[in-house]
Amino acid sequence: MAALALEVVWTRLLTLSFSGTVYSFAIMLASFLFGIFYGSRQASRTIDARPNPVRYFAFLELGLGFSVAAAGLASYLVPSFFGTLIWV
Repeated sequence: MAALALEVVWTRLLTLSFSGTVYSFAIMLASFLFGIFYGSRQASRTIDARPNPVRYFAFLELGLGFSVAAAGLASYLVPSFFGTLIWV
């Protein structure tokens, strides 16, 4: 549920940058699906090598929380950044 909520939020932020919901949705969907693929692939390779997979999952969740918080703070820079790329 949290991933779906983040997908909606980032789609709306990208809509501010690209001024079109079709491109924003396509970019977000591609990123989301690639994230599921790549994360599952990496987790399947490393989870069996860990002595305590629950602790490893807890560290991953904490890292995810921090990265979402950092991305939320950086979201204020996204529209101005893409605006300078378009008008340069």
